[in-house]
Amino acid sequence: MKLSSLTVAAALILAANSFVIPRQESCTTENDCEGDLYCKNGVCTALGQPGDQCDTNDDCDGETPCINGVCGTGEEDPNTLQPEGGSCSADEECEGDLACLGGICTALQPEGGPCTANEECEGELSCQSGVCATEGEDPNTVQPEGGPCSADEECEGELACLSNICTALQPEGGPCTANEECEGELSCQAGICTAEGEDPGTTGQEGDPCTTNEECEGDLICTAGICAQGDPNTLGGEGDLCFADEECQPGLTCVNNLCAAGASGYDFRVLFPGATSVYHVDSGAIEFNTGHGLVSKTQGSGADTSALVTFAFPADVANKQCEFFLELDNAALHLVYASGSQKVDVFSSLYPAAEDRNEWGPGNGRNQHMGRMNVVDGGFSTAEWGLTFPCPASQTLGYEVVATGDSQHVEWWEPADGLRVKVLE
Repeated sequence: MKLSSLTVAAALILAANSFVIPRQESCTTENDCEGDLYCKNGVCTALGQPGDQCDTNDDCDGETPCINGVCGTGEEDPNTLQPEGGSCSADEECEGDLACLGGICTALQPEGGPCTANEECEGELSCQSGVCATEGEDPNTVQPEGGPCSADEECEGELACLSNICTALQPEGGPCTANEECEGELSCQAGICTAEGEDPGTTGQEGDPCTTNEECEGDLICTAGICAQGDPNTLGGEGDLCFADEECQPGLTCVNNLCAAGASGYDFRVLFPGATSVYHVDSGAIEFNTGHGLVSKTQGSGADTSALVTFAFPADVANKQCEFFLELDNAALHLVYASGSQKVDVFSSLYPAAEDRNEWGPGNGRNQHMGRMNVVDGGFSTAEWGLTFPCPASQTLGYEVVATGDSQHVEWWEPADGLRVKVLE
């Protein structure tokens, strides 16, 4: 039976609709391609053989890499790898640990390094606020030297948080006022960061600061924190000058720097200065160990003065807190004028005064700002902020009392009045 023309046409249409376009011509996934073909840019494509053009390693057959846009053999000379700054299309084309970023062989950034994207950072680091950082850490909370802090972890690198300031620790031989200012296992001995058990090499001359007789040269002894001539076995009688109970005869105690019968005049332990000196800021001259304290400032005069005070901290104050205060309760021996702020600041000094000087550099080694106090005429000062610090046991350290505001005058005479250290039990 012959088929009608309509039947033949229908059969041809049906056959055409059932025809399968070769799978290698177009694709959306690898499964749309036959055999070893793969889907590239929507077209089923054969993997490249050595010498064929390529964009990435995925374009090449087997283990052969794509090097400089050409499929290699897998046995390339390592000398053909690109150095930092060389062109590339994949990490494998770059030397060592370099990565191919933006077509350029690039060194990845370590923690703390600058970045614009995660792939620019080493290992598991991620790019946070333009800095390569461990996941979950905010690099912006890490403070540089001089930045505020409450713990070491808040400071960059090896900086330590000292007195709420990120501070570089001192190496061996560096200046210090406390052990925590020194690197590693070093300790602060006679104002120098020193390895434990070593002699910092500072044999005291007459007038040098000290804590023990051994720190003084020859027959000099350590008296009130200063190397001086004298008999260490001579104890003070009633009314004699003293700086500690041990300097007075049995039955006497050191009260207001005088050996006296009866109990101390304080209801707390007090450390007295070994030396009080006047520093003339304009000329740099020092009147050493006169017992005269003078803190003054007159706006526009330039004739400012500050008081330099040395303290010898005994060994038994270790692991205790100390606090500065200014005693001005003997009206006959001090002058306080009401004009001005009636506030003074206390700084630690890197180089404690030890002799008369005609010239001392600006700042005279001024170190840490210890705090500010409100002067009380006829009594004890009150702390406005700071002034409390870890007691630096077995050390002799210097401090400077400085005027604040535009006009100020605070004056006293030891041993009745002056800067004191309260030991907080």
